[in-house]
Amino acid sequence: MRAADVMTTDVVAVGPDARVVEVAETLLAS
Repeated sequence: MRAADVMTTDVVAVGPDARVVEVAETLLAS
């Protein structure tokens, strides 16, 4: 979970579209 949180934080700086992709990948990985 910690690694995912760090990645999400980085994604937020990139943009909302990238964040959605990150969330989707997280759901697929779980």
